[in-house]
Amino acid sequence: MRQGGFTLLEILVAVFILAVIVGIVYATFATVANTVTAARVSAEELRLRQFLLRSFETNLGSVYADRAFEAEVYR
Repeated sequence: MRQGGFTLLEILVAVFILAVIVGIVYATFATVANTVTAARVSAEELRLRQFLLRSFETNLGSVYADRAFEAEVYR
């Protein structure tokens, strides 16, 4: 008469399958986390570039250039 229950081999196979699934899920989450981090860094770089471009356009748009050195102040 066989008693109900699991053999050691069945438990080992189940634990192995669980470990594989957990490894796949972990790798997926790690990839997503790295992608989110890269996207945040890229967005911050873009925001900084846009800020610098607006700043240069604003500040350098009013610069007086006396290329012929006609004004006494610039000689």
